[in-house]
Amino acid sequence: MIKEICEHNFLGNLLDENSFVLDLGGNRGEFARRISEDFGCKVLTFEPLRELFERIPANNLVQKINKAVGVEDGYLDLSWGRGMDITVVEKSESSIRVPSVAFTNILKQNGKVDLIKIDIEGEEVQILGAATPDDLKDVNQMTIEFHDFLYPELKPRVEKIKAKLESAGFYCIPFSLTNNGDVLFVKKSLISKTLYFYLKFIVKFFLAAKRKPGRLYRKYYRMLSGVSRKGERKSANDSG
Repeated sequence: MIKEICEHNFLGNLLDENSFVLDLGGNRGEFARRISEDFGCKVLTFEPLRELFERIPANNLVQKINKAVGVEDGYLDLSWGRGMDITVVEKSESSIRVPSVAFTNILKQNGKVDLIKIDIEGEEVQILGAATPDDLKDVNQMTIEFHDFLYPELKPRVEKIKAKLESAGFYCIPFSLTNNGDVLFVKKSLISKTLYFYLKFIVKFFLAAKRKPGRLYRKYYRMLSGVSRKGERKSANDSG
């Protein structure tokens, strides 16, 4: 039932060869590759950094787009540390500007989405904060890495987003014990309330007990690297 790929947990029984998956923050393409191999379904993955984008294996099931995902169509300024971890930042001499596509436009263009994986280094707070219940009406489940494990000041905004999505018809199931680094949202009509409680209060602790320390390592690695997160969105007409 619970499937884990790249530290993202979701309900694998809700996917099959006819499913459609969005991978926001494709990195080197491991998540997209595993989804396409394990379920035989189509994956659309977005990765803004060229060095990582070129490593994503594209085939008849995996389509890749070399853009960031933001609130608006336009541009985002990105920086990255050693290990190629992308971070949305304020424009500076060390940042690069990349084209971005609006999250809501991606949803409108693709219709029904069976799973969305979101790992976009803090920008998830922006795009989900701006999305409306109507934007998300055709989404079945979302597995999200919120970055309050790295930036605790994000937590109040993350909690508001969780409450907003629950009001929009999703069950919220955090699989991390002390932060929101691994949160699953599932449309309430797709699972029973009994299963929801089982996942949230039983499976959660099992997964936390066996979780690798990789996320904690990255937290302190990035803090020591002085990586910033704050984003600057520009319209296509203001790209400089």
